[in-house]
Amino acid sequence: MGKPKDEELPVDVEDLRARILDWRISRVGREHMPQEIWAEAFRLAKALGTCRVARAVGFTPHDLRRSFKTTSM
Repeated sequence: MGKPKDEELPVDVEDLRARILDWRISRVGREHMPQEIWAEAFRLAKALGTCRVARAVGFTPHDLRRSFKTTSM
């Protein structure tokens, strides 16, 4: 059985979501997301699960996994 959708997220995930929202609002053109944000997303995904973190911060699990592969090499 799946986890409830209204499950409370750790504060770290809420902080990351806020940082991503701030970046999306203030970015210029199509600039890339800062490496620090990706690193935090990867750290949380490793600890809490890719799908859970991706859904919480507005990524797709596929995008998070693909970005991890391209930035960790």
